[in-house]
Amino acid sequence: MDDAAIFTIHGFCARVLGELSFETGVLFDQNLTADRNALLQIAAEDCFRKQILELPEFEREIALELWNSPATLIQKTQQFLFRSNLHIGPPERDVSAECTKLFAKIDEIKQRWIDDNLPGILNAAGFKKNSMVFSRINAMSSLCRSNGIADLSSELWDVYSRESLQKALRKNMELPEHEVLT
Repeated sequence: MDDAAIFTIHGFCARVLGELSFETGVLFDQNLTADRNALLQIAAEDCFRKQILELPEFEREIALELWNSPATLIQKTQQFLFRSNLHIGPPERDVSAECTKLFAKIDEIKQRWIDDNLPGILNAAGFKKNSMVFSRINAMSSLCRSNGIADLSSELWDVYSRESLQKALRKNMELPEHEVLT
C-alpha cells in the first residue's frame, strides 16, 4: 500500500506521457500546462491565415478592415473568449444576399453616373468652385469607370451624399433632381 501511486487525472496523464514518450509519440519535455496566451496566439494566427486570408476578395477586404493582424483579432475577440454562457448562433439574415444586392445597386449607381452625365449636371448646378463636390467630380467619374469591386471606403461616397451636396450649394439653390443624388 505504501508504494501505491495516487494521482489526479492530469497527474496520471503527465506520468504516462513522461514514462512512455516513445510509445505515445510525444516529446520528453511535453508541458501539459501550456500558457493560455500562447495558445490563443497560435489559434489567432491559424484563424487569420486559414479563414480570413482565404476569403473571397470582398469579404477579405471587410475582414481585414476589422482585423488587420492576428494581434488585432485577439484584441477585438478576447472579451468573448473563455465564457461558458456565451452563445454564438448563425446570423438571422442572409448577409451574402444583402451584399450581392448592395453591389448590384452600387454598380447601377456607377453606371448611371456615367450614362446620365452626372458630372455635367453637377457642373451646371451652381456649386461653389472651391467645394469638395465640385473639385472631386473627376475623381468620382474615375471611380465610376473603374471595374471590379466597389471601393466602399472611398470618401467620395460621402462627398456625394445628399447632405454634402446640399451644404456645397450656394444659398437659395435647389439640388439637381436625379435618383443617384438621393
